[in-house]
Amino acid sequence: TEIYTLSLHDALPIFLGFCLLLQKIKINDNGYVFLISSSVIKEPDSKLIISGAYRSAFSSVFKILSKEFASKQISCINIAPGPIQTDRTKELIDDVEAFAKTLPMKRLGKPQEIGDFVKSIVENDIKYLSGAVIDFDGANSNFVY
Repeated sequence: TEIYTLSLHDALPIFLGFCLLLQKIKINDNGYVFLISSSVIKEPDSKLIISGAYRSAFSSVFKILSKEFASKQISCINIAPGPIQTDRTKELIDDVEAFAKTLPMKRLGKPQEIGDFVKSIVENDIKYLSGAVIDFDGANSNFVY
């Protein structure tokens, strides 16, 4: 398994690209923008210092833009997943099965669960959630807000 690391030097172009994208993106009125960030924006992880820093920065920019997009009824929702069944999780955790047993739900989240959540928001035309960060972590986090 090859593990890629991200330095601050690498993260800056990603962050600037994200900011430029959000400034230039054309979104239909009454549309949605979803940011899939991470639970590390609220609960830092020593293994993910750089990742947590740029995800927090993305989330701050996204929150500001949610206010600008609101006048067009564009809903901006930040989903902050905790442990999810992904290749990245396998890279970060040596024994995923043992780790999963330590979680409140005794399992990792499934990517499909995030997709189903997003689909339900759009299908039910839920707009007033704009600007919110949704903790999607199976009760794993220790923070309240």
